[in-house]
Amino acid sequence: MKQGPNATTPCRAFILACIFCTGCHTYYKAQTVTPTAGNHAEQKLDSLKLVKRYFILREGSHAYYMDQIQLSADHKIITCVLDTLAPEHKLHLERGMNHHLRYKKHNPDHLGVLNEVHLYIQPDSPLTLGPYSLQLDQVQKIEVLQKDPKRTANSYVLGTLGFTAGVVVLVTAIVAATYSSYR
Repeated sequence: MKQGPNATTPCRAFILACIFCTGCHTYYKAQTVTPTAGNHAEQKLDSLKLVKRYFILREGSHAYYMDQIQLSADHKIITCVLDTLAPEHKLHLERGMNHHLRYKKHNPDHLGVLNEVHLYIQPDSPLTLGPYSLQLDQVQKIEVLQKDPKRTANSYVLGTLGFTAGVVVLVTAIVAATYSSYR
């Protein structure tokens, strides 16, 4: 067999195919609710509490788990117990993998992100762990995290197309290399 510029073509094509294979990712999205008069944010919070979502209080760069959440009868005050975040609920603090709202569906430390609700308040005095009361009008925004089916599906379609194109290039390169070695 002769060595020449075409001898490395199959290797390059295989590397290219492997790169295209990495295009399949799973994404989540943050549905944002800004609590204002008339948009029923308190009802949304109450319904999320009933489905046992994991509530996180975000105050500047700090984040706390909101345990034992209770909404007052007049829907104006949230009482809870602030605690440290479990490791499987820290992915969204950095906006997902590589800041792209991505998670790995087979990683148990990533799956918690699909069950989270983040409440953002203005950074003021440092919060401490333990009992805490929060006026609902202090909440600047609420993010409800959920799977992003459209972005995930697009990623898989593009990944499949890229993989298929890579395989076609690889097979073509092998056939061309085999054919040229017989000449």
